[in-house]
Amino acid sequence: MFAVARAQIEPQSSVETPTADYRETMRAMAAIVMNSPKGYEDMVEEAATLRTKLAAVEMFWAARNVVDAVNFAKAGGKAASDLEAAATAHDDAQVAAARAELSASCLGCHRTHVSRRDDQSFAIVASTSPSTATGAAGVVGSGVYRPGVGVTTPGLLKQVKPAYSSPAMRMKAQGEVWIECVVRKDGTLDRTRVVRSLDPVFGLDEEALKAARQWRFTPGTREGEPVDVLITIQMTFTLK
Repeated sequence: MFAVARAQIEPQSSVETPTADYRETMRAMAAIVMNSPKGYEDMVEEAATLRTKLAAVEMFWAARNVVDAVNFAKAGGKAASDLEAAATAHDDAQVAAARAELSASCLGCHRTHVSRRDDQSFAIVASTSPSTATGAAGVVGSGVYRPGVGVTTPGLLKQVKPAYSSPAMRMKAQGEVWIECVVRKDGTLDRTRVVRSLDPVFGLDEEALKAARQWRFTPGTREGEPVDVLITIQMTFTLK
């Protein structure tokens, strides 16, 4: 498991608060993929409920013309149907396979389309892929600059790797968390926040934030003088 830092432009996305039904679907998926398998009858009932909810999630994203999210929802719905059929047949191997597929579709959609606001509340976003900053430097606000022509990127001095949460390890969650932060003139981090979520349910977002706050940098400079610089740290979680 490793993490790398990159300087990024702030993401430009349409953002909205998830509906109650959307949040309920997230919780239902978490309950199924996190918890130990229950009795077959309970799994059948849960999978049938989840299949219905994922159909609503598919409609949510279809109305916004977000193709990849629609595909994630379709894959999740198929996995829920497969789980229902496997539990009905008492097929443990197929139950495990369906649960793994459900987990993959859930995490895939979350890491692409779930972000957090400054108050750490969840938001649904149409795009969360920041672009690397390569153009002219710009003032973000309050004396904070983006890296670019005339503004150097802070240099990494101390890197702390994020830890895996136990639930995330059980479900074999892997992927990236993008954390936006300001490197102050003394090399410390401020205003850290998740702008691209991997796992808003099982703890990896929180672990990434916890690790990032311990990183230290040489400050970025403008005309040879230290300045506050906005960057994005990319935390990559991999299981070995």
